[in-house]
Amino acid sequence: MLGWKTEHFLGFLIVTFITCVAWPRPLIIGLASMATAGLLEALQGLTPDRVPDFPTAFCGAGGALVASVAAEIFIRARSQ
Repeated sequence: MLGWKTEHFLGFLIVTFITCVAWPRPLIIGLASMATAGLLEALQGLTPDRVPDFPTAFCGAGGALVASVAAEIFIRARSQ
């Protein structure tokens, strides 16, 4: 309903933020989530009915990046 790019962005944003709050290592989690977004999109090229899409991978990685930065700010604000 929102479109693939928006859904990928929001999905990675929510999952990455929750993971960062549970395990406060936003840099590691953010990088891993960004790599996962690219890897999952690249693996779609191995299936006969899907096509890898760079902008969709970029939106997922962007959601992970925004979430890890937001989690870093949240964790620092909470500790002070």
